[in-house]
Amino acid sequence: MITSIIFDLDGTLVNSIKDLASACNHALRILNYPEKNIEEYCQFVGNGVIELFKRCLPADCKTPENIERMKVEFRKYYGDHLLDETLPYNGIKELLNVFVQENEKKRANGASENELFKLAIATNKPDKFAHIIVNNFFPNVFDVIYGAREGFERKPSPEIINIILKDFNRDKDTAVMIGDSNVDIYTALNAGIRSIGCSWGFRGESELKDAGAEYIAHSSNEIYDFIKQMK
Repeated sequence: MITSIIFDLDGTLVNSIKDLASACNHALRILNYPEKNIEEYCQFVGNGVIELFKRCLPADCKTPENIERMKVEFRKYYGDHLLDETLPYNGIKELLNVFVQENEKKRANGASENELFKLAIATNKPDKFAHIIVNNFFPNVFDVIYGAREGFERKPSPEIINIILKDFNRDKDTAVMIGDSNVDIYTALNAGIRSIGCSWGFRGESELKDAGAEYIAHSSNEIYDFIKQMK
């Protein structure tokens, strides 16, 4: 039975692309480099901020010094503006509430801890920013939140999944990874867990199919249905 539900954040639970783009373009302006558009940023995000900076800098300007300057300027600006235009996708709060309500019913019926849903965030967004966004929109919903941290490998490494399952004291056959990009699907494959792709995110359905997503949801309410179908 699938009871360990692991979500990506950006492009899966929240549409944050405008705030990410604004912060990156602010940093590019400070460094006197051309800005990028939203469509480009949809392809740039997903592998962490360092890869994001490398992708938006001009080809001959991807030096360690420029990447560090981008990092400093991005973090200062994004820290003050990460909730300007970021919002949950339609139906996400309702979906998460279904898991909360299901747990309440299970507890009322005397279910054991292992029978309850455990909810996690596994994102390549810097950990501090991930916590701010999740706690703002989804307070007291997630059991653990893992953003990018020093000393931890980024997705698609399976390390973050293994840590979450250790926290939950659950086996891999209880887990599913839900995300909007090939990074999330590859993470699930590398970790040996199930996967659901979200077609409404930054990358689209074809990338998810090519990556090997087991299921592809076109609306948030399909996610719960897919999880119930998994054996």
